[in-house]
Amino acid sequence: MERSLPVLKKHYLTYGEVAGKTVDFIFDDLFKNYTELTAEVLSSSCFINDAKGAFKRIDLPEELQLAPVMSFTSFQNKGVTNYIAAGNFYGV
Repeated sequence: MERSLPVLKKHYLTYGEVAGKTVDFIFDDLFKNYTELTAEVLSSSCFINDAKGAFKRIDLPEELQLAPVMSFTSFQNKGVTNYIAAGNFYGV
């Protein structure tokens, strides 16, 4: 569990500190100073600056939702700017 929550490794230094303890004991007050955040959009998106201090979110096409997008590059083709998305993350 400490791989997913490294804070556990820092808080409990030995196995003996948590051996035989309940989950309530292990997590009691451990996250009291943390702020809970909620993800509302999980799709890969592009944010367009409207030059007035605001951004417009546009979901990327369905083909780009299949794997994490790690990088983009642009290129010109007949005067039109095109983009390539790449960079699959195999750890997922």
